Amino acid sequence: MNLLIAAYLLISLVMVTGCAAKRIVTVEQVNKIVSGHLPIGSSREEVAAFIESLRIESLRIVHDEDFGDVTRLRWDNFDEEKKNALGDKVKQVYDAAIRDIAPSSVTFEGVIRMRFYFDGNGKLLDYTIKEDAGFR
Repeated sequence: MNLLIAAYLLISLVMVTGCAAKRIVTVEQVNKIVSGHLPIGSSREEVAAFIESLRIESLRIVHDEDFGDVTRLRWDNFDEEKKNALGDKVKQVYDAAIRDIAPSSVTFEGVIRMRFYFDGNGKLLDYTIKEDAGFR
């Protein structure tokens, strides 16, 4: 049993250190790209066009087809602090993700998720960019 635990820990350590060394893009890099192209106050159309044109090496970038109503945030915990800080000012959100940012398996992948928050006039209030990992 101890040998099995040791093997599991060794495999986990190799996966963690291997993924860190082979990461294609980081949250900090994506944040720098986004902040350089989308200042607060950008329109929904500017955000959608930017995400549509975004290319980072051969990574897959996926996004919502349309802007979502704020009611979908009710049960969402993507960025609870930002959601609470912006409060009633948020009227729409737009989500995008950069997939396969690090070596992954058939069932597990690394993702950088982006959420853009808009006011009633369709202007960008703020955004959140963070790394996530999980099952495909």
